Amino acid sequence: MRFTLIMPLTILGVASHALAQEVNPPQIRSLGVATVYAVPAHVDFWLHLTVTDETLEKSMGAAAQFEENLRGRLTAAELRASDIYVSPPAVSDMQEEKAVRMSARVRFPMASFVSPETGPAFFGRLCDKMASIAEGLACMTEGPIFEPANRESMVQAAVTAATENAYPVADAVAGALRGSIYAVDTVRVREIIWNDAPNVKGVQPNMQQVSCTARVEVIYMLGPHP
Repeated sequence: MRFTLIMPLTILGVASHALAQEVNPPQIRSLGVATVYAVPAHVDFWLHLTVTDETLEKSMGAAAQFEENLRGRLTAAELRASDIYVSPPAVSDMQEEKAVRMSARVRFPMASFVSPETGPAFFGRLCDKMASIAEGLACMTEGPIFEPANRESMVQAAVTAATENAYPVADAVAGALRGSIYAVDTVRVREIIWNDAPNVKGVQPNMQQVSCTARVEVIYMLGPHP
């Protein structure tokens, strides 16, 4: 996992007030930003089906065949998905269209597409086949969606790096005030952004990387200079 640390914007707030004869120590607020990168572990394709018929009973009956039809077409196309999830049918219109909707997520490992020589062509072929399957099943498509092996670990890494990145400017401000930071009061996660890394001009995400950017606000307790 690769890290990119960006110089944070800072907000300085030094405040103290008396409450019940107690004085709160002054605080420094600093913003930290960091982006982490990872190679996609798998790619998802979503197929969304809407079935309409004379009655909802018939619509439900047709929708019940969706998973079987999808698996059959994947087999015919010689595609081996690592996971297939099919949502239960849901009635979306009881009156006019008698509509039932379902969705399916088809997941493939990215290991077959990592080679720079053959990967792009193989991946293009996968997308062509999934588009053909979706058309044959009268589905709307969503994807390809690149996913890391563990989204939570990427978020944790980005938040940790952003928190660390907030410290240098806060420490410099503390020095300018002839004080020193002696504790972290609060860390607030302001934003988690996927696949929109700052200062990256290329297409995000792509076959080679996904990104997670964290923006945090860290509140430090300011004490006298030792």
